[in-house]
Amino acid sequence: MPKHKKIHHGRNIKYFRERMGLLQSELAGKLGGEWTQPKISQLEAQEHIDQRRIEEVAPAVNAKPEDILNSEYILGSNIQNNHDNTSNPCQYNQTGSDTDKIIELYDKLLHLFTTILNDRKNDQGNSQNT
Repeated sequence: MPKHKKIHHGRNIKYFRERMGLLQSELAGKLGGEWTQPKISQLEAQEHIDQRRIEEVAPAVNAKPEDILNSEYILGSNIQNNHDNTSNPCQYNQTGSDTDKIIELYDKLLHLFTTILNDRKNDQGNSQNT
């Protein structure tokens, strides 16, 4: 019998906000009006949020309301404690967006290392010429 997953609307909003690289204050500014950073913080702490509110926030975090209402996103590295699986107490669930983030980080690191190596080569060439 499949286990019922608990959906936390506030965490889902936080997941999409962080995926966009927005701070709570930036999301509040994007929503405008009555929204403030503390109000975003309170919203993200709520397990259940009414659909009207989700429909208001979803476009600002580039999500569909149904994704916020029906999905279970795990924040951070998507590591979830899985007590039902005694052979592996810590299960890693990787999503497409995690893969994209890993590739982006790899590309940035590769660029950084290439730049450092080129700078070192240039420094050695300049010191030999003097």
